[in-house]
Amino acid sequence: MTGTINNGKPFPPMEIRELLNPGSCYSPEAIRAFLRYSRRQSDDSLPTHLPRTGSCAEHISTVLFPAWLARDTLLDYCGRVSDQGRKAVRNSGLSNSNSNGDLDSRSATAVLPPGLSESLRVPPDPRIDAYRARDFGKSPESAEDAIREWVDQELSIESIVRENSCHLLADKCGSFSTKPGSYIKAYNESVYEPSRED
Repeated sequence: MTGTINNGKPFPPMEIRELLNPGSCYSPEAIRAFLRYSRRQSDDSLPTHLPRTGSCAEHISTVLFPAWLARDTLLDYCGRVSDQGRKAVRNSGLSNSNSNGDLDSRSATAVLPPGLSESLRVPPDPRIDAYRARDFGKSPESAEDAIREWVDQELSIESIVRENSCHLLADKCGSFSTKPGSYIKAYNESVYEPSRED
């Protein structure tokens, strides 16, 4: 997703370019911190930045929509990293492994002594170890599954934040639209122009 935002600034902006790498997706602390900061600066600050109707269009086009686009770009990128990693594992025929190369429990039982590996396949008594009984049979989560999980969580948060922002915009910027869905539609249709290759 490269191109220019309608305000003419290149995309992706410098503040997220260094986050667009697979390592940031596997260790998402920096990305998640950026997402929180971006939401605070754009969506959470709407009540203070929109005291009058005339400031709506400028704030939406220069602050809000570019912030949404930056967050979408990061989440889309990490979602693709997760999907490509899971596809590579599936295509290689290898068992689940995390990014450190640790094998999952199914592979580990193959190298254990016969008596011990058999005891790992017997379901534990829930009266003795309720947590082990609950988790018995679940395969360990792969690193790519962990990425998909946090990306889905952030997408859910993003949906709630945008819905709240759109309701506030509909209240404060009624001259543009009184329907909250109009702002999401406007974002989806016109926030960026794909780069043209000549």
